[in-house]
Order: sequence, then structure tokens, then C-alpha cells
Amino acid sequence: MAGLLDTGGSILVFLVVLLVLVVWHELGHFTTAKLFKVKVEEFGVGYPPKVFGKMFRGTEYTVNLLPLGGFVRMVGEENPQEPGSLASKSILQRLIVLSAGSAMNAILPVMLLTGLAMVPRQVLVQPIVVGAVSDGSPAASQGIQAGDQIMRMNDREIRGPQDLAHNLQLNAGTTVELTLKREGSDGLVRAPRQTFTARVPIEYPGTFDASGIAPGDMLVTIEDVAAGSPAATTGLQAKDVLVSVGGEPVTSTRGVQAAIAKSLDKAVTFELKRAGQTLMLSVTPRSNPPEGQGAAGVRITVLSNTPGEIVEQSYGLPDALGSGLRQTLDMPIMMKNFIVGGLTSPRKNGQPDTGPALTGPIGIAQVTSEVAKLGGLTGLILLTAQLSMNLAIMNILPIPALDGGRVVFVLLEWLRRGKRVSPRVEGYVHAAGMAVLLALIVIISIGDVQRIIGGSSVIR
Repeated sequence: MAGLLDTGGSILVFLVVLLVLVVWHELGHFTTAKLFKVKVEEFGVGYPPKVFGKMFRGTEYTVNLLPLGGFVRMVGEENPQEPGSLASKSILQRLIVLSAGSAMNAILPVMLLTGLAMVPRQVLVQPIVVGAVSDGSPAASQGIQAGDQIMRMNDREIRGPQDLAHNLQLNAGTTVELTLKREGSDGLVRAPRQTFTARVPIEYPGTFDASGIAPGDMLVTIEDVAAGSPAATTGLQAKDVLVSVGGEPVTSTRGVQAAIAKSLDKAVTFELKRAGQTLMLSVTPRSNPPEGQGAAGVRITVLSNTPGEIVEQSYGLPDALGSGLRQTLDMPIMMKNFIVGGLTSPRKNGQPDTGPALTGPIGIAQVTSEVAKLGGLTGLILLTAQLSMNLAIMNILPIPALDGGRVVFVLLEWLRRGKRVSPRVEGYVHAAGMAVLLALIVIISIGDVQRIIGGSSVIR
């Protein structure tokens, strides 16, 4: 329940983000409607009841009580006979007006990420070294050896763990070209480093598992412990470093999950290090854990033990714009990879699946609250950029009641050489679509509330 109250206490942050995204979206519809001489009766910030409004050049600009978004009310969206109506405009003009909201949401991440890239920030630069290569694996067949340093993946430089994680997720389900460096030696004197390339597969949702590469000098640590779980009851804590589980040395997160899966409803020994001390704790993983917790109730992560340095980084406008555009173009690909990863990576013996959690407005409020607390303003800007792109993609999909669904009916009119689908039929289709969407939101939101009450998180 405390988690629910925490999210409720940070609801203002979520409402501000939501207001920015939806009003920005509606601004796209508004500006293009004005451009094509469509009569706009009202541009509203928030939803009624109205707090106050002001008429300006034939449009009433209103501020409304419910801060859940915004809206544009145009004349005659279905009646082509009404002067100044959207329906009276050409097919191309209507397509532009209907698509402009998603276009604005796709532009916003470029603006946010460009601005963020121009602000000096600290970045971890840390070599990514191959720890081991499995015999007979694709990596072994390409000549990759333990100790090789990964310099690039395809055309992207790998400067540290963050770059590696991003590019693994970006290239999930594909074969990538790695550029690696290897220290040469004649037995007495170190020779110049050799640079070579190798092609290896990347598994969903973004791992080296299929390639046979194990990262080197990595520590598997506990990132979070769910309240009331077997791990919490036993005394496991965040930041504990895992040494072995069930007598099996810990070298990867997958190894921990596999060891836990072998001991469902049976005690298994966790060997760990905490503050320089070695501890042995017995945990009994559950075969049917609460949603989002996993069998033992721990969320684990991998930290690099390779020395690195913190450098300050910022870009001038041209480079910042290129960086912002590149990151924005990555977003739809990563969104697709997360979805495919979720569908193709089923739950592993009580462990949470590797795909993204489905979240509704309540879940997004929880994520926004947690990101604001953990990542500060930078994290909030990054989340806003991602949510904006998600909104752009979702709204332009051919789903009844959404912009993309309305675009479909305009395209049908074009294919039928100007013969419109009956407004009554179109209205029924959109009403049915809205009913389905609302039902899905309710179902997903119930899961969001259950997860929050259970003390679980979407991002941790």
C-alpha cells in the first residue's frame, strides 16, 4: 500500500508529463486545421468542466478542470456540406490534419534529446571486455577470444556498459558486426593491439547468449528485493554481490535464474558478499510467485568490475541534433524489439519474462514517479521522449477511435474514388473501438494496482 501512496504523492509529475504530451499532440491537429482554414471552435487544455476561456480569432481557448490532456473541437468533422468543416476539405488535407498529432509527438523526442545532448553531463567510459567464449559457438567460429575488447557494434561506438546495453537491445534478433581489439604479445614484449571484425547473433530481448560471448569482469548483484518475498524473509539485501547459488558459481543473470528454477519450493543456498563479509543464506523459491516478483523475489543486475572513468560530455548544436535524431529513430525499433522479446521469451520457471510489462495510466504514473526519483530531471526528460514516441506510434495505428483509425476511413474514401463510408457506420466502428480500448485500459489498470499494492515495480 505504501507503493500506492508513493505513486499518489508523485501524481503531479505524471499529470504534468501527460499534459505536455497530449497538448503538444493536439497542437499538431490545431495548427494544421488552421492552416487549411478549418474552423476550430475550441482548443482546450485539460478536460471540462471549463475553468475559464477566451475567444481569439474565432476560436475559444479554454483551461479546464481535469488536467488529463487536451482537445481540439472542429466544425463538421463528418458533414462535408458545412462551410469550414474538416469533412469539406480535400483527402490530402484531412490526412495531414489527422496525422499531425502523431507527427508532433514524433518531433518532440528530437527536440528533447537534442537539448539534453547540449547540456554537460557525466558519462561512464569503461572498456567492455570478453570474459569467456563457449566452445563451438558462433563467437568461437569467428575467432573471438577471452580478453578481446569490444570497440564497436555495427557503426556504433561502444564506450561503456550503457552503450552496450542500448545497442544489444537495438539489434535484438539480428546478426551484428563487432569491431574488437586484442593485445598482441611475442612472449616477452607486448605487441601492438590488433583490430578485427566478427559477426555474431544477438538474441531477444538483447543478449549475447546465442553468440557464446560472456562479458568479462562482471559482478552479479541484487538490485531490489520484493517485500515479503522469500529473499526478504531470509535477509537478502540490495547491493549484495552473488558468488554462487545452489553451489553453482554465479557468472550471469541467466545462471542465477537457472539455479533458482532448479530449486522451486526447495531450499537453495545463496553465497554472497556484503561489506567485505561472505554470507551463506538459505532461500526457498516459490513456484507460484505474485505477478512481477519472480520465484525468489529478487531483481538482479550486472555491474562491471573493469576500471573506468567518468568524463564530462556535451555536444554543439549540429552534433546534438544528430544525436537526438539518431536516438529518436532508435525508439520505434527498440519498442518493436521489446514487444517481440516479450512474445518470444516466455516466463522462465517462475522468473519474470524479459519483455516489457503492459501498463495503463496508473502504471505509467508509477513509472513516471519512480523515474523522477531515481533519474531526476534527466531521467524524466528521457522518459517523456520515449512516451511521446509511444504515443505517436499508438495513435497512428489503424485502430478505431484513434487517429490512425480515422485515417483508414479517409484512405477508403480515396480508394473508392471519393465515395465516403457512411458517417453512421464510421461512428459505430469508432464507438466499438473506444469500448474495446476502455475495457483493455480497465483490465491493465487492475494489474497495475495489484502490482503496486504488492510492492513491485515496472522498472526495478
